[in-house]
Amino acid sequence: MLKTYIKEVLISIGAMATVFMIASFINSQIFDIDFFRMLIVMGFIITTSNHIFFGLKLISHNGIINGVLQCSVMVLSAIFLPMAFGILEFKIWRIVWTVVIISILYLVAQIIVIKLQKRSLEKINEKLKENEE
Repeated sequence: MLKTYIKEVLISIGAMATVFMIASFINSQIFDIDFFRMLIVMGFIITTSNHIFFGLKLISHNGIINGVLQCSVMVLSAIFLPMAFGILEFKIWRIVWTVVIISILYLVAQIIVIKLQKRSLEKINEKLKENEE
């Protein structure tokens, strides 16, 4: 279990480094070490909460409850970490738009994951039926 968690954290940190690299190409003013530190901390927080909610299922075994909790962790880290690292100042409209956008993106991602899981389970079931015959 620890090996899986460490692998997820390293993948998350690599993804955040890639996001930082792409963002720095688009906007050179973003090329700041505080932004990179914020992305690393955000990736670590989100990966850890994902592992707790979905890998270990410490809070609940219900996927919907775990999804709502994970979305709230993502929203709170996207709101408060940029302010904590001094990247963004407090503005209510920015917070509202951040909450709305992350919630919509998370919902779309969850729908895609559920459809992909159903499709792969259907393929596995078809192969099992073929093997039984």
